[in-house]
Amino acid sequence: MKKIQCHGKPYEIGKAHGVEAQEPIRRSISFYQKMFVHTCKLEWNAVREIAKDWQSEIEQKWPRYYHEIQGISDGAGLPFVDILALNIRTEIAFGMFNDGCTSLYWKTQSNSFLA
Repeated sequence: MKKIQCHGKPYEIGKAHGVEAQEPIRRSISFYQKMFVHTCKLEWNAVREIAKDWQSEIEQKWPRYYHEIQGISDGAGLPFVDILALNIRTEIAFGMFNDGCTSLYWKTQSNSFLA
């Protein structure tokens, strides 16, 4: 397992992380590009557009996190939105996951309902 020592302000920590982990970050993007197509039927550009919708909220509510993502982006030489998408991949995937239909079952004393 790769060990990375990062110190400083959020941007500096992120940049050190991006520089040291550039190749694993690129492999992660490649993996999630395929995963999103398979599980959500979303191409990476669509995932990036969804991630962009979160960008200003993250910057406003969690500026330290935002600056660290910017540092990772700069350190790895990758677009900010790609690093952002990696960091909110679960929120995107669960929000967009499409695996079929949904069912509902409700049982009372006298009836059962299935929809």
